[in-house]
Amino acid sequence: MAGQQPAYLEEQLKEFLSGKRKNDAMTPFLPKIDEDSIPALAAYFASQKTAPGTVADPDLVAAGKKV
Repeated sequence: MAGQQPAYLEEQLKEFLSGKRKNDAMTPFLPKIDEDSIPALAAYFASQKTAPGTVADPDLVAAGKKV
């Protein structure tokens, strides 16, 4: 979520709350989120710096380099 556009994050959070979008990682947090807090949450996560991840599968690394 870090570094995404706030408008994108707001839309995704609204879809999770409405049930239109589902994700096992988000489900436990949904009861704690109310619609009024979505703009602040989106702004917070949008302001966070992204961190590079690592890929353990060498085939995926090779495929990514081709792209």
